[in-house]
Amino acid sequence: MLFRPHPVVRGGNFQTLFSAIYPWRRALLAGKQRLVDLDDGDRLMLHDDKPRRWRPEDRSALLVHGLGGSHASPYIELAAKKLLDQGVRTFRLDLRGCGAGEAYARGAAHCGSWPDVAAAVEHVAEVAPRSPLHLIGYSLGGSLALNLAGEIGDKPCGNLASVLAVCPPVDLHELDRAFSRGAGRVYSRHYCRLMWRHILSRLSSMEDPPEVDTSRVPRSIRELDEQITAPFHGYSSADHYYTHASAGQRLSGVRVPTKVIAAADDPVIPVRSF
Repeated sequence: MLFRPHPVVRGGNFQTLFSAIYPWRRALLAGKQRLVDLDDGDRLMLHDDKPRRWRPEDRSALLVHGLGGSHASPYIELAAKKLLDQGVRTFRLDLRGCGAGEAYARGAAHCGSWPDVAAAVEHVAEVAPRSPLHLIGYSLGGSLALNLAGEIGDKPCGNLASVLAVCPPVDLHELDRAFSRGAGRVYSRHYCRLMWRHILSRLSSMEDPPEVDTSRVPRSIRELDEQITAPFHGYSSADHYYTHASAGQRLSGVRVPTKVIAAADDPVIPVRSF
């Protein structure tokens, strides 16, 4: 299916900027909060919204946000509202250290943390054991969804029935190259500043913060990954992280019905990765 943008917002860069600054009307969802326990003691936060006439055998969806996002990101709320209007129960996930779950985790989300999503999928199956679950991930969340689908193969994971990944980075080396040239450098600096502020804020709020190198300010996503992401999560370097956590290498193992939505003019995720 071909997407044709409105003439006023043509072009990938313009659409990306427009979606970031447009004053979207909040969906005003007030889902029940559910904590998901992880093996290392961290916890995730789920936000459970159930349609009024939802039945136990009806469909559910688990929505996973992208880098710098949360359960309250406009694209997550708008998608959840659309699904709720169609009678689908929605679970909006806050990844480690994000949104309402920030205080419940010492760790952080990254492209290699798909076991966290698996834990959320299993938790939803406990809450809604007869409901088929559709996993929907955006950007980072899409990468996690694909990594999970490829990792489990034909093994069951909760009630997972399908996966939809929206503009997921499947080759982190290719994404790194895209971030190093042209407009990609602008996005890299933006996300780097966003994540650096988030990291410093989290560290300052912890009584016993983990040891991370904050001696210098990174200027790009690669510098941030080399300085913080890779060593904090046990990788020897940014390249080691990119190789291990890229979803593309696991796609051949996907057995659950899966769809990927990508944009030919996406200014961040290179379409040639697909």
